[in-house]
Order: sequence, then C-alpha cells, then structure tokens
Amino acid sequence: MALFAVVVTLVLLEALLQIGSLVVFFASRKPVIEVAGATDTILCVGDSWTHGMGCSDASKHSYPAVLQELLRQQTGKSWTVVNGGQSGQNSRDVLLRLPSQLEASKPKYVLVLIGRNDLWSRPDLVDDGTTYEDYQSYRFRWRLPRLLAWAIGAIRGEAPAASPSRGPRGPEWEPRTIPWPTAYPKEASIAAYVPGVNKITDAGWRALGEKNYEGSIASFRSALAVSPNEPSIRSALVNALARSGRTAESQVHLDWLWTKWKETKNYWVGRGLVSALDAVNQHAEAKAVAIEFLAKWPEEATVRTTLGWAQLQLGELAEANESALTAQKTWKGPYTYMVRSKVEVFSKRFEDAILSCLECFTVTNDARALQDDLSGTIEGKPELVPVVRRLARGFSCDADVRERMVESADDCIAALDGKAQEAVLTQHWAKIMAQSAKHGAVPVFLTYPIATPYGRRNVAFAREHNAACIDVETTFAEKIGAQRIHAMRSSDGHVNDEGYRLMAEHVLDGLKRLPDWK
Repeated sequence: MALFAVVVTLVLLEALLQIGSLVVFFASRKPVIEVAGATDTILCVGDSWTHGMGCSDASKHSYPAVLQELLRQQTGKSWTVVNGGQSGQNSRDVLLRLPSQLEASKPKYVLVLIGRNDLWSRPDLVDDGTTYEDYQSYRFRWRLPRLLAWAIGAIRGEAPAASPSRGPRGPEWEPRTIPWPTAYPKEASIAAYVPGVNKITDAGWRALGEKNYEGSIASFRSALAVSPNEPSIRSALVNALARSGRTAESQVHLDWLWTKWKETKNYWVGRGLVSALDAVNQHAEAKAVAIEFLAKWPEEATVRTTLGWAQLQLGELAEANESALTAQKTWKGPYTYMVRSKVEVFSKRFEDAILSCLECFTVTNDARALQDDLSGTIEGKPELVPVVRRLARGFSCDADVRERMVESADDCIAALDGKAQEAVLTQHWAKIMAQSAKHGAVPVFLTYPIATPYGRRNVAFAREHNAACIDVETTFAEKIGAQRIHAMRSSDGHVNDEGYRLMAEHVLDGLKRLPDWK
C-alpha cells in the first residue's frame, strides 16, 4: 500500500510538472519574427539569463529587449533583437532548436549564453544523427528527473566543478619525497668531486620538476661547465633537453655516455646511460644496457625499474612486472608502482592497477600524484568509478591515511566527471558555431554576469576557435564591484532590471568592438 501511494504521488507530481510546463510554454512562446529585407537582426539564445528571469518584465527588461532599445537609439537603425532564450535550457536544448530559430529570424549575429544548466542537467551529446526541433513546438520530456537533478545540483552548488576545490589542508597532506636509491654508493666515479656542483644540479632538477625547461637546461649546463666528466650531469641534460622537445641537441651528451660506457663499464656511467636512453625513448637500447648493467650490480633498483619501463614499452608485460616487483624489494618508489599499474592497465586488470595506485599513496602521501595516476587508469571508463570508491574505502591502512586516500580519489572522480561534461558542452558550442555559420550568422559567445564554474571556459573556447566573445563577467566586476553586483541580484539568483540593463550595455560595447561591426 505504501509503495502504491509513492507511485501515485510521483505520477501526480509528474502530471503537475507537465501541465505547469505547458502553461509556461504557451505563456512565454514568442511569435515567428517576420524580418524585412533591410532589418538588422540579432538572435539571442540561451537559458533563463537570456529569457530574462528575475526582471519585472522580460519583454521590456531582459538583456535582449534592452539591447534592442540601445541599438535603435545609438545607431538610428531598425534593429530587431530576438529573444530566443528559454528558462531551464542546457546546451543540447539550445542546439536542437537553433536551426529553426535561425531560419525564422535570419540574424546577422547569434549571441550565445549557455552552460550553467549543463552543470545539473548533464545533457547527452548531440550526434550527427540527432533530429533538430521546431523551437515553437512544445517539447515533451520527463520533468520529475530534471527536477530532482536540479535539486541535487542546487544542494551541491550546481554540480562538481571541473577542478575540485577544497579548503586549506594541514601538514598531514604534505607529500613524502622518496629519494632514488644508490645500492652501491662506494663505486668510484670517473669524475673528481667538485664542491658546490650538487647545489647547481639540485636547482636544475627543481626547475625540471616545475616544467621550467630552459631554467633546468641552464643549470645543468652550468654544472657541466664545472664538472665536464660527471656522467649524472650529462644524463640530466639529456633528460631536460628531451622534455623540452630538443632531442637532437641531446645527442652529443648521449654519445659521450655511450663512449664512456664502452670504455669503462663504470657504475655511474651505466646508471646515467640507462636513464638518458629512457629519456629519448630508445627503449630497446635502454633494455640492453640495463641487462648488462644488472648482471654486475643486481640490486640497483633505479636501473631495474627503468628496465621494467623499457620492457613495458616493448610489450613485454610479464617481464616488466617482474622487474618492478624485484625493484620494490629494495626500493618502494613511485616509479616502481607506476610501472606495475601500467602493466595492469595494458593487461586490462584494472582493479589491480587501481590497487597499485592506492598502495603507492600509502608510501608517498602524494594526493596530486594519486589523482593523476587514477585518472590515467579510469578516464573514459565510467564503470570503474564505483570500483575506485569501493577499493579506496576498503583499503587496509591507517584510518587517517585511508581518509586522505578516499578524499583524493573523490577529487579525481569529480574532476573527470566535470571534464567529461565540459567536453560535451565544448562540442555543443562548436556545433552552435557551425550552425550559425551555415545560416550566414556570426556567433558571439557571452559569459554570465555572475561567476559560474564553466563561466571562463567559453572565453578559452572562443580564443581557440577564433570566435568572438564578450566577457560580461569581467566588465561587471571591473565596473561596478562586488557590492553593487550583490544589490543587483534578484531573489531567484538572477539579476534585476538594473542588472540586465547593465548587461545589455556591456554586450553592446562588445559588439561595437567586433571587426565586422557596422
């Protein structure tokens, strides 16, 4: 009986939502604009911020209505600005209705303000086989799931952002540095020790870790000028030059290491040569030198791990895994776990790969590295998300470590989720551009006046695609400040009449700066 009551309640709620939607649709439906041949027309598409929610009368005070008023006053032309916005629309909705809107209004410009509702409604991608819709027809869809999605999104702050943001973290979050081991420290080098050279090379490695390649190369070259026969410096230079894309310049140092290895079979030269060959992706050569080296120095974990990586790249998965496991007997460093997890990924043993990532965290305490490693393992495989959560929550380790592990894993999942949804939005923007151009209109992307997680992404998108963009958010912040923005907010979270007028003024200023504006 209780179940029956729940079902009836849900059915009635869905019916009420459908009736309410239908009433709103007919009340807000706009007639087809008959555009005279000489009329200059702008089509504004988007969600409630285009429709004008929050103002006293959308037909007079929405930003499209005010923009039309300003255009006619300032240009003396009979501009028509069509308000094609509709509350609740996401990027898929806008795209599906755009062709019929373009046919009806024949605009010069299409102003696009969309993305905020994608955060909670999570639209599917419009593919090439999708049927486009008449924007004047009522669109039936289930409303109750959208209501629930909106409510959950509102509770969560609309949705997880593409890059999760948390408050300050304490010292317990500091990652631990796991130094590269030296199993045979008493082996003699072919170079005499030069005081101070280690400080220079340390600076080079720090710069390389920060992806400051030119600074790293400069430091290693300075160190080499002081100690030209030190193989570790030659190897470091090969590494830095290769990462900066200047592999050809590294050849002279690689040749030097080859020559010295053939002459001396020195421990330090061999370590440096294996590392250098790995840096320039000469995996077969790195494997051959590593095997020769390990026959004499079998406990050297760094070379053993690099051998595992070379074997992995050569498709020798079982051998790569064995090399990593052997290296871990003397050194449990992140590189050994990375080789193991990659072997598992390539072998499609994803649960074992995830476990390797989690185990590595218990050693390094490096949350960022864990997120990167998990991303590389589960990206594009949504079925692995619950596996990550299950394994992290049940991982056998100290409770405080597990708590940080779970939080880091959740951050990774949220970032991938946001990234995937952002990819859909980006593709819809591209399709909106293409549809506009197909109808001879110039697309212009707008940002929301009030900051939103995807608010800055369309600025980057426009730059990447050589499209016009008017950054309303920045001009709002620069010209009126946070206090006045707050005063312009309406009770439903949008802006009021004054806010929409200011928005229209900024849009007009942006239009005047377009190269083809007349």
